[in-house]
Amino acid sequence: MKKLATTLATMAFCAVTATSAAAATYEYVGLAFDTIVDSAAVPGTYTTSDKISGSFTTAALLPEYVTSTDITGLLTGFSFTDGRNTYTMGVDEIVRFEVITDASGNIADWTIELQNIAVPNSLNPFFPDNNFKRLITRSGFFAGEVGTPKWDQGIELACTEPTGCVGFNFANWDEGRRTGANGSWAVDPTPAVPLPAGLPILASALLGLGLLRRRR
Repeated sequence: MKKLATTLATMAFCAVTATSAAAATYEYVGLAFDTIVDSAAVPGTYTTSDKISGSFTTAALLPEYVTSTDITGLLTGFSFTDGRNTYTMGVDEIVRFEVITDASGNIADWTIELQNIAVPNSLNPFFPDNNFKRLITRSGFFAGEVGTPKWDQGIELACTEPTGCVGFNFANWDEGRRTGANGSWAVDPTPAVPLPAGLPILASALLGLGLLRRRR
């Protein structure tokens, strides 16, 4: 009888846990670019209708008062775009992915830098031989960014030198940028198990415990 009661109590606990456990999706919507650089050597162009937007997911909500933390290891996925190029987890490289949360666990400050390098340069991995794309959004709070304004930026560089590019060639540089202001974040907690799916388990467990108590 005691073993049965323990089993029913465990079922009730699991049902409550299943209905309350949640993954989380954090979504960012930036402001439209107000500065455009367009090079004839790079196909395409950014426009003032483009902006940084996208989202990342974690297995659980970020805790309150996270302070200047690299959350790369907590990510289960991400997808961001600058209106021209899209960066996704498993395809593109994370340069920085750091956040600070407030008393409610909402994102208060951040630095996110993602990049795609078609052919890495053997002398410096941050400079391309053929093609380089980078997305940056940051609130300007983190160490090393003192005095740096809030910043959303999309970059695309194409190397036209036959021997490869050792450094950035600004003649072959496209850029869309918003300086001095950021967009906003929203979080969407998604239950791992929908509430109706957990209720029958919880109801059965509670009913069983009630019957056991009456028999005693």
